[in-house]
Amino acid sequence: MNLKQKLNINSNPKVLFIYLQQDYYSISPATRTHDGAVMTPTVFSDTASIQNVTCRPLLGLQYLAGSAASIGVESAILDRRIIEFNEETLAEYVDNSDVMLVGFYTSFAHTDSNCVFIKKLKTLTNVPIIVGGPGYTEGDILLRSGADLVCNGEGEDVIKVVIKEFLKGDPDWTTVAGISYVKEGEIVNKGMSPQISNLDEVAFPIRNDFDISSYKDYLIPGFRLPYITMFTNRGCPHACIYCDSPNLWQKEVRHRSPDNVLEEIDIAVKRWGVRYIDFVDDVFGINHKWLEEFCSKLAERKYDLKYKALMNPSTFGKKQEKAFALLAKSGCNVVGMGMQSADDDMLNFLDRKSDTPERLINAITHANKNEILTFVSFIVGFPNESDTIPQQIIDLARKAQPLLIDCYPLVTLKGTKLDDMLESGDAKLPHSFNERKNRAIKIKRSFYSSPVVFFRLFKWLLLNNRSWLYFMLSRSKFFLDFLSVSKKSAKSSIPGI
Repeated sequence: MNLKQKLNINSNPKVLFIYLQQDYYSISPATRTHDGAVMTPTVFSDTASIQNVTCRPLLGLQYLAGSAASIGVESAILDRRIIEFNEETLAEYVDNSDVMLVGFYTSFAHTDSNCVFIKKLKTLTNVPIIVGGPGYTEGDILLRSGADLVCNGEGEDVIKVVIKEFLKGDPDWTTVAGISYVKEGEIVNKGMSPQISNLDEVAFPIRNDFDISSYKDYLIPGFRLPYITMFTNRGCPHACIYCDSPNLWQKEVRHRSPDNVLEEIDIAVKRWGVRYIDFVDDVFGINHKWLEEFCSKLAERKYDLKYKALMNPSTFGKKQEKAFALLAKSGCNVVGMGMQSADDDMLNFLDRKSDTPERLINAITHANKNEILTFVSFIVGFPNESDTIPQQIIDLARKAQPLLIDCYPLVTLKGTKLDDMLESGDAKLPHSFNERKNRAIKIKRSFYSSPVVFFRLFKWLLLNNRSWLYFMLSRSKFFLDFLSVSKKSAKSSIPGI
């Protein structure tokens, strides 16, 4: 079966958008350990089932496909997690189908694999290549590997301008803002792409039957099929020193109108019978007036629809109790909260002082009252982190009683405030990456070792989502590895835990 048959399309798209698997072994400078160690991936004993457990939609590429369609240009998305292809098969398809442009999604975990693939692809075909996504900060490396253009930031408007330049036959990149390219051996950086002021004007993402049938995410305990991902706003008002969001969004938050979001939901429910939405906003419902209108109108539709949202412990402020009631009424059944630390001094250092342990406890109390599953994330390995902080995290998690937690070893991202501090010597990491990883595993193992934790989780699942429970129990090895309670999990270096 050739690539066109795998795509299951009758026409010849002018633009291909490519997604390669993440490269967890990346040693690219986008992900810095600052200790010389090479990061190693989380090890699952049941690797064959990973693809069957989680394969999230490519929302960013779906939006770019929507932008291309809005100017009359057909595109197709090639997701190598689902459709097998290599440089040779892609080059053959490109040359035989008169593809005008190929775009690659990139992030800090894709840089190395993208560079290797692009470098080889360029030896097989001269098709122009544009790269975009959160890993645009490594644009220089990607350009040196053979990419022709890099989109710096938001891409929906940029891709339309780029496509129009190619359609002219003699593209002039000097007039295009928000890109980087190579000219006479030198990299030209045209700065960040202009932010889209009215998000309601962005074309809806292109979804089709293939997308709806191929994507899933059973790592969300409230998950049901069919499902999609969506966003309601872009940006984050916070300036956490470990996050690259302040560089991308400049602490600004732009909202789609409630009616615009609901129109997209209406289409998804009526066309594909969607029963679950994972909202990918950095902070969902940050404007209470917006939240109240959205939740009220969604509840009035009486869809068989549930959704997940992300927020911080301080989100909604004094209106938090009312906000959680609105969320539950409109179908929200899972809330993810980024807490990151349990120590007040560390939270101040991270520019997260508003998210106190007390606010986390209050937020989870309101969520539990409305039968919303809470999933709290922490990070270990920050500068100045004492050996008592892991135990503080465990104590806070046990007191706050979320149904799930996760804990990640710190990975410093290029260009963040924390990365600058480490590069200048103003801060120093107290532990190696592998030590940080072991700490994170041990915190999770300690939390999930409590029978009370498992009882609360299984009770919620029995009452709210038995199909998820049955699915995951049939993949028990994967589930136990995910919780870091299997024997394969690494030994800990945390004293007393």
